[in-house]
Amino acid sequence: LGIIKEGEIKDHVQFVEALRRLRGKILGARSGSKRMVNAAVSLSSLGIYSQVFTLPLVGGENLERAVQLNLQMASPSELSENYSGWQVVGEDKEAVRLEILSAFASRAAVDALVKDLRDAGFLSATLESGAISLVRLLRDGAVGFDRKKSYAMVHLKTSGIDFLIVRNGFLYFEYFVSWRDVQSNEREIPLVVFQNALIRNMRQVLNFYGQHWQDPLEEVFVLAGNLNEDVSKTIKENFPLNPRELV
Repeated sequence: LGIIKEGEIKDHVQFVEALRRLRGKILGARSGSKRMVNAAVSLSSLGIYSQVFTLPLVGGENLERAVQLNLQMASPSELSENYSGWQVVGEDKEAVRLEILSAFASRAAVDALVKDLRDAGFLSATLESGAISLVRLLRDGAVGFDRKKSYAMVHLKTSGIDFLIVRNGFLYFEYFVSWRDVQSNEREIPLVVFQNALIRNMRQVLNFYGQHWQDPLEEVFVLAGNLNEDVSKTIKENFPLNPRELV
């Protein structure tokens, strides 16, 4: 408790020790060796900013230059202060344009995390946002998922509620609401307060979707643990969406 707060590692000693215990479970009898364990790191609490932007249908060096220029403009702070990455997520041949997903994370925060991982015996092969990891799970294994359709997704995490928009099998938009914003001054969140927050923020996400894309949005995947039933019921009663549990 208190090791990580609002995406920032507060106690590096305990964090490294927890990682060492994890490494021991992975390696078993070989845990005493100096072998580094390759790790694909999914950052669910470290703040990552993502945005989709469009470019003319270009390729090669022209695409690379155009992307780098847009990364500079899309970065939430000075690009030199962030690590950034991008990938093509859509191609509209009629409009002759590409859709690019960009992502940014604080260089200082990532460097601190990578150092702690290395101190614990892990070699960070890749780092990505938890939302992108979750959408990959959705695309590769979710029952009822159709890559040709667009979906919303509601994910209840220990830190808050994550709303995602998925198109072409890729993350296009993420909107996060922390429990602190929902909770206000209450020690616990009454169910009606949670439901109202869900409705209010879901409406904002759907309004955003309607302003940017024309393809129909008919289903929402729900990953909410013990609250799956409550979340699905609230969505079905307030929106023209069919809730589907993530299986």
